Amino acid sequence: MPEGFSLGEGTPSDLSDMMTIVLLGWTDDGMWKPMTRNVSFEAQHEYLTRHFGKRFSLPGYPFVVVRENESGKVVAWTSLRYPAVRSPEHKELEEARAADTEGMVAEVSELYGQVIAATKDLGYDPEKHFHRKGTFVHPDYQKRGFGTWVTQACNDIADREGIATYVGARPSSIKLFRQTGFKVIGEKHFDMRPWGGTEDGGRNWFLVREPAVGR
Repeated sequence: MPEGFSLGEGTPSDLSDMMTIVLLGWTDDGMWKPMTRNVSFEAQHEYLTRHFGKRFSLPGYPFVVVRENESGKVVAWTSLRYPAVRSPEHKELEEARAADTEGMVAEVSELYGQVIAATKDLGYDPEKHFHRKGTFVHPDYQKRGFGTWVTQACNDIADREGIATYVGARPSSIKLFRQTGFKVIGEKHFDMRPWGGTEDGGRNWFLVREPAVGR
């Protein structure tokens, strides 16, 4: 546990800072940058707030955050979707994607939709399995073990329950998940050159971690 920081659950009052961390981490992301090249930082922030913020209204969808003790600010976070049978209303809310912000490239947004849905074709069952939904560390706090810390906290929950965890990974996070027990079960790669990106800018991996035995 890094000194001067604590692990806890995020609250709606943390949402703005959490979305800022996402955008700082995605400044040069090979899919996000081509999709939002004509969208202001403020508009991107508003879009992500709509996309992630609805999870506070859903049961079994906690945000795990690392908070700096002195300032109270969030420096890293992840979200863990618990396995559950959702009500029709909650299922509709969860599956509804935030409407694209003006200026977003619709074709790339559709590719994101394919990525989000991919684990269901690889064995993920929302009623039976955990699913990680985003892992982000503020750039000023990289290389200090915070990504591993929030990942291990989620892994500990899955181990106690004896349930597998699925996750999608981009190039920036694939090493973290491999080092913390996840195994690649699928890939989906897109050539982003038609939208001003690079040939390998749309690389995505899908992984699963089986619960540890004997915990």
